[in-house]
Amino acid sequence: MNKPVSILTISATVFFSVLLVSFLPNTTLFIFIKLIVGVAISGTAYFYLRDSADSFRPSASPIKKSTNALAASETSETTSANIKAEEDAETHFNLFLETIVPLIQETIVSKTVVLLIVNYFKKTFYIRYKYSENPEAFSDSPDFDLNRGLMSIILKDRKALLENTLPASDDLLPYYRGIGPAKSFLGVPLFFNDYVAGILCADSDVPESFSPDDLQILQNFGDLIGIQLAASNKLFEFESENRIIRLLFDFSKDLMTINDTEALWNYVCEKLSDVFESDRLMIISRKGETRGCISHVHGSMNALSPGYEFPDNEGVIGWVLRKNQSLMVEDFSKKENYIPRFQHDEPQVNDIQSLLAVPVSINDEAMAIISVESVRPGKFDNQHKKIMETFAFQIAAFLGKIQTIERLQKDNPIDPHTRLGNETAFLNELNKEVERSQAFQKDFSLQLLRIHASNYDDGAAVDQQLAKEFITFTLPLVNSTNYIFRLENNLFALIWPEAAVEDATANFEEIYEKVAAKKPWVDGLVEQVNMNCGFIQYPATASSAAELIEKVQGALNLAEQKGPNTIETYKTVNNI
Repeated sequence: MNKPVSILTISATVFFSVLLVSFLPNTTLFIFIKLIVGVAISGTAYFYLRDSADSFRPSASPIKKSTNALAASETSETTSANIKAEEDAETHFNLFLETIVPLIQETIVSKTVVLLIVNYFKKTFYIRYKYSENPEAFSDSPDFDLNRGLMSIILKDRKALLENTLPASDDLLPYYRGIGPAKSFLGVPLFFNDYVAGILCADSDVPESFSPDDLQILQNFGDLIGIQLAASNKLFEFESENRIIRLLFDFSKDLMTINDTEALWNYVCEKLSDVFESDRLMIISRKGETRGCISHVHGSMNALSPGYEFPDNEGVIGWVLRKNQSLMVEDFSKKENYIPRFQHDEPQVNDIQSLLAVPVSINDEAMAIISVESVRPGKFDNQHKKIMETFAFQIAAFLGKIQTIERLQKDNPIDPHTRLGNETAFLNELNKEVERSQAFQKDFSLQLLRIHASNYDDGAAVDQQLAKEFITFTLPLVNSTNYIFRLENNLFALIWPEAAVEDATANFEEIYEKVAAKKPWVDGLVEQVNMNCGFIQYPATASSAAELIEKVQGALNLAEQKGPNTIETYKTVNNI
């Protein structure tokens, strides 16, 4: 009887004894009896409680067991801590296999346990994990054909297989090199989404080693591996989604730092070539309603050069441009005839095996195409297609923003950096000057001027500051009746009303002498400014504004060919 029950029994007995004795009359005899009973009960209770207290006192042995248990627990926690949350799906699955496969080998008493994964695309089995007492007998290649060995029977029938008497053959178990040591074999299929994802195999070098119970045990282990495989696949999908989210976030953040279309396409070429690990990437732009043009090429492989134009009704790239739909070709080599990418008479390219082309659409029309190519068949899949399409959506939004900005800048007649008239203002004033010259029979001259930093490579930041300083210094020297415009970073135009080209040239030579004397520029970054000029007179050498611009541009180009600090008029050259 345990101690709590004993105490309860004694307490009940004492209670009833005291109750019965209390009914005795209070005479001398009965009072003496009551005292005897009280002393007896008190003594019994004292000695019993003392023994009970000794029995409950902790001894050294239980303390030692508790300490060992705690140490074991700490060791277990330390071991478990090696499995970190940030490890990827592959690492977790490897840890699982390292744990369970040796357990399988010990349970069914086999010499070898092999996990094969089915690669339906390559039509091969792949040795995912092996645990064997004969590792030297394994084949050097981790792959073998799906139609070889006993595994092909399991794959075809989708059922477990037990063979206890294997003949000497080099094709029954292809994961061995030649004729392997196995005399008995077990194999069970692993299912994932109703597909045979792999086969779990075990073999022994002793005939009749396995029983149907062993086969059932192996099947149970196979089910466990299948569950882990499914869980690892979910983890892999989760990691892939996180990677895509980070990738798109970085891409969106980088887009915010880009200000023009050329910088955008250069960034896209670099970024997407790394993301998709392609051998070649091309950017194709729309050129008119029915044609496309290669604008950028990235990759070391032979390719058509930028500027190559093609129709949209002959090759696969033209189809994407015309239909405004994505296209993925997994393996060109499986096609019976050569499929042109651009047009029928293009140079035939046989090294490209797979292609992914996605349109960049604005207002439901493909304005550009991003095309990635690889020498490997099946390089791109549906996930790559979704990522590329997401990139294309972001690029389309960016291009829409750039087009809006360019339209606003085109409509705005003021250059934002120098506050001069821009190209739009220049064309308007030039047409007005032509009309005024025709109405009042007055000549005028047109000048194009390009400035260069003599000892500094041209750059956007330097160009902007140099242009501001040049205008600040030059504008007070120009007659107030003249017009000056900024057409590009370092290209300016001047209209000289009612001035012959000789007079305009002579006046500007005086301005140039003062500009040449100023040193340095741009906070000391530029030592000297060099200039080239082209002049033309209206109506003596041109009959329209368009002809004026064409001829004066030719004069400027000729002056730049002559070297720095050269003025070229239409038909006349003067060095300054």
